Amino acid sequence: MNTMPSPDLQILLNEYFAAGEMYPRWPWTWSAMTPDQAAALDTVVERWISTYNKVWAHTEAEIVPACWRQHPGLAIDTTVMTWGYYFAHHDPRATPLVAVQYHHQALVHFRSAVERWLGEEPRKCRTGQHPDSWRAGPESLIDLMSGNTKTVHNEPHMPLRELHFGFDHLAAEPEPEDK
Repeated sequence: MNTMPSPDLQILLNEYFAAGEMYPRWPWTWSAMTPDQAAALDTVVERWISTYNKVWAHTEAEIVPACWRQHPGLAIDTTVMTWGYYFAHHDPRATPLVAVQYHHQALVHFRSAVERWLGEEPRKCRTGQHPDSWRAGPESLIDLMSGNTKTVHNEPHMPLRELHFGFDHLAAEPEPEDK
């Protein structure tokens, strides 16, 4: 049995256990990750999703599709669930009560929310046909409320590292441009 974490996980654990830093980079916050850390996080989350789909996705509505990265709410929630699992089962501070809370509260909620995170046509996502207009309804309403009348649904999804929700001072530095 291999007792060493994978290199991807080790990169993130170094941040998780970094003591004494004023602003540690929480490994479940995409905007706090450097590009290398974000790549490692992507790998770790992908592994969690693979196991989740095999173990806990009992209905089609609970399956996390391959296009999860294109659904920011799902990507953020899935990342938090990945680290919630770590904290409940592998963190030195884990207790049975923490595991019960994870399984009977967080996981139950997550399983019921997957379908909503996929937008208006979740079946297309699950069959590998991610629709460009997956958020057409909410996007149009948000644009209307903000005065933007020119909605473009075919733009590539926002990189997860750019989702700082107003806490940009805690975000990782952007990757330097090649000169």
